[in-house]
Amino acid sequence: MFCDFVDRKCTRCGFVLPEGVDMPAVRNCGDGWRAGDDLEKWLVSFGISKERWKAAKSAFGLPPTCNCDARKEWLNQASAKLCMAAEKLRNVLDEYYSKPR
Repeated sequence: MFCDFVDRKCTRCGFVLPEGVDMPAVRNCGDGWRAGDDLEKWLVSFGISKERWKAAKSAFGLPPTCNCDARKEWLNQASAKLCMAAEKLRNVLDEYYSKPR
């Protein structure tokens, strides 16, 4: 199944195209590495959640904020750009090596 983009966001999997990236002709829905989501899962597996981070900051007299969602989204968009760049590179290399020598 392919992504169905509306205003740069897939209505099926929720993937958001980063600014400055052209709309792909075809993209497999759900594909792509989302580094922000993976990092959040990894941190939570070690017991570091948003709530615990805020509580730890409060204990040290710091404002109980984390800005976690903004960082997560930034990482997701950065990893999406990296995946698209890798896909373009793979296509260029495939074309280069498919020519007879």
